[in-house]
Amino acid sequence: MALLIAVAIVAQLASSNGRPGFDMFNFFSYFTIISNVVVCVLLALLAARPNRINDPRFAVFRGAATLYMAITGIVYAVLLAPIGADVDVTLPWVDSILHVIAPLWVVADWVIDPPRQPLRRNVFGVWLLFPALYLVYSLIRGAIVSWYPYPFLDPEEAGGYLAVAGVSLGVFVLTLALAALLRWWPDHLQRWVSIVGT
Repeated sequence: MALLIAVAIVAQLASSNGRPGFDMFNFFSYFTIISNVVVCVLLALLAARPNRINDPRFAVFRGAATLYMAITGIVYAVLLAPIGADVDVTLPWVDSILHVIAPLWVVADWVIDPPRQPLRRNVFGVWLLFPALYLVYSLIRGAIVSWYPYPFLDPEEAGGYLAVAGVSLGVFVLTLALAALLRWWPDHLQRWVSIVGT
């Protein structure tokens, strides 16, 4: 899966690089690209050292990657796919891998084989830091260079900053709910397994 994601990103980068007005900073400013790069690194590390899967500190990193990919898949399905965002610039097979296959794979991996130890409550702060910084970065950089990675972050396309704030709040609530669910699942799955085992 790490190799598949890497091939997809490189293929899209090569394809986009040939288009007029291509900007490397814009390319790596998509949440989709960043989250998939994070997962690619995560899976490569696990392939190199499988024993890390049981490291509590590594579980925090794995949980963050799972959360970001879940956001990627849901936001794409709900906000981007219905309006055909970037359908003219993204390779169809790359679109499927980065927005559908990889998110489903990573989330399913967490559900089927979650960390064996419960995660601490303060993990929320760690997980939510990047999405918060990403939003601030996108809005500030967008105002400076007049380019936004997604239509719902662009005040002109979204219908003003109030609309952007509304969508951002909705995505934040979704992120918080997903983070709570991801943290809750490992502990409760272990309990259910223990009950069934006895």
